[in-house]
Amino acid sequence: MLYKNMKVVTSRGIVECDVQVDHGKITQIKKDISGEGVDFAGSLVFPSVIDLHVHARDFNEKHKETVKTCTEAAVAGGVTTVVDMPNTNPPVITSEVFKMRKSLFERESVCGFALNFGVVDAVDEISKVTPLFVKVYLSDTTGHLLFKGDAKELLSLKNPVAIHSDLETTKKWCRLNKGILYVCHVASKPEIEFLKGQQVIREATPHHLFLTRNDNPLSAVKPPLGSEEDRKALWSNLRSIDVIGSDHAPHTLEEKLHGASGIAGIETMLPLLLHASNRGLLSLEDIAVRLCEVPCKLLNSLLGYRKGFFVGADADFTVIDLKREWVINASEFKSKAKHSPFDGWKIRGRVVKTLVRGKTVFEVDS
Repeated sequence: MLYKNMKVVTSRGIVECDVQVDHGKITQIKKDISGEGVDFAGSLVFPSVIDLHVHARDFNEKHKETVKTCTEAAVAGGVTTVVDMPNTNPPVITSEVFKMRKSLFERESVCGFALNFGVVDAVDEISKVTPLFVKVYLSDTTGHLLFKGDAKELLSLKNPVAIHSDLETTKKWCRLNKGILYVCHVASKPEIEFLKGQQVIREATPHHLFLTRNDNPLSAVKPPLGSEEDRKALWSNLRSIDVIGSDHAPHTLEEKLHGASGIAGIETMLPLLLHASNRGLLSLEDIAVRLCEVPCKLLNSLLGYRKGFFVGADADFTVIDLKREWVINASEFKSKAKHSPFDGWKIRGRVVKTLVRGKTVFEVDS
């Protein structure tokens, strides 16, 4: 398949090109490739949009979300690969459950995927699996996988570690860190100020970038939303934020109204960032770095994936219309969680088509 007249967004700017795709892989990238093909008519395209922080639920929580509905929501939001978190029911803390989880994704996922692995105390199961990160919960959250083991022992294994933490425990782990440490959902001014000087991978979420503390139960999340000062601090320190991940965490509406923490955000993450780009808060290149290039580098280097914009990479593309205005309607979400604190927001910038390995898996109604 030949794709004509694409404008591919990279950290170095927009590349105007044609792209040849064979068997789901990019085989040629040139300014002009002769032949008939699909004309993108100069549409803007992101290559390999990856969400490194997703809770797909399923297993014994199919009422909240399934792998199928989660990944359908992902591609509707322009995400072509998801990385699943281990605080499921049952939790992914043994090699047996990890294999079950992988098999489930292989059967049901409509996009690319990778898995994280959880640990509570014993670390002997880690050597039996191939996760992206070992996820460590250092403060209580959904799933109750609070880490009770020895931090030095875990870090001595040299596995990349992702932490869900508060500021004080983050400081302790940064002092211990000798390998890759990924700090999830940085939410406050003190956190980002401290982490600016640390050799870690820093993640922020759209809800912490766009929302502040309020009484709406649909906004309940861990870590909690901060003040306007916290929110502005994240934006003003955008250079120190390496990754933006949705922390997609679906619950039923009843569960949310009774205090459950988590926002179903995978369908709104990229559109909200496009809206922010239209407002001058960040550039398309900034989005490409944090949603595409840094996540691609992690998946490629740690798991041997081929994600990104180069010959030999998976042909994963997200087509956007930066000028299209629309209203977020949570009742139309592909996710089972048809509620959102962003419901009713009028924004500018929309995902119009998503391709995974060269196949169209989502296209917006015109």
